[in-house]
Amino acid sequence: MKPSTLSTRIASAGNVGLGLQIWLRQINAYEDYTLYLTDKPATVTLQVSAANWKWLLYQFVIQHQLTKKKLARLFGAETQEMNEVVAALLKAKIIDPVGPDTYAINRAVLPNIENWLVQQGILV
Repeated sequence: MKPSTLSTRIASAGNVGLGLQIWLRQINAYEDYTLYLTDKPATVTLQVSAANWKWLLYQFVIQHQLTKKKLARLFGAETQEMNEVVAALLKAKIIDPVGPDTYAINRAVLPNIENWLVQQGILV
């Protein structure tokens, strides 16, 4: 293994926490006081086109936590769809349960989602 330079450009849009997370994910090995990094940072961009998913992620960002009761009010009569969306977000580890029937965005992915919402023109 050859040590990688620390000059890898990290596109974190000025978010220090996100930049640090990306940099730490690049570490492959540590040996004799040397860090071995991958050549390119492993970043993932959300591929969401459905407006209701964008709207729901926006709601989680601005309200920080949503209860099932609040989600039911947001979804209206579509409780089956709400349960499917919540289950999908939990499975993808985008949201975490923080109490009985209460959910919040996973803190590790929050900066990525905020940056993505800004890029989409949804969050300013």
